[in-house]
Amino acid sequence: MGRKFLAAKENLAEKINEIAKERGRTVFSIVNETLSAFISANEWGRDLTTLMEDAKILEIAKNSGMVLIPEPLHEYLMESTPFDSKMKEYWRSSGIVFGRYLDLNNIKDLKKVERILKEVVGINPDISISNERLVCISPRLGEKRSETVAIFLEGVMNGMGFRVASREVSKGIIILKFKQEREL
Repeated sequence: MGRKFLAAKENLAEKINEIAKERGRTVFSIVNETLSAFISANEWGRDLTTLMEDAKILEIAKNSGMVLIPEPLHEYLMESTPFDSKMKEYWRSSGIVFGRYLDLNNIKDLKKVERILKEVVGINPDISISNERLVCISPRLGEKRSETVAIFLEGVMNGMGFRVASREVSKGIIILKFKQEREL
């Protein structure tokens, strides 16, 4: 097998050396594993940084009590379950737990929160967050799901230290205006 030499920043090379020693591996094996992962990501049309961020989002969701289920099953459960005060409280408290988890893990950059929520909410939403408002638009959200997602998002923002001042919810469109209760 042929070999090529690659150049790396000194601090990265030192870190790879440390990891290799800790794991009882060679630098050669770690570098080749990394390059192979980079090539695979490229073949998927992605980059490693995005894939790592996606993995972190899944871990955040899992650690805050969420599970991944098929969308048709979720839709069926939503349609067959009464939308009462208990159901609303489940959605709100799940959002609060998720928001607190983000807050406790120092995820305060609203653009990063925006990206995480796009993944967690599912249904391919267009979500944008500023310091005073959250907008979520998805044609795949029916009236009932729009309301449940809105309640969840309110909980997330509450968990992160924001108070919802007003809300507009209609089929496929959620607009939450909020005020920051504490400094981020």
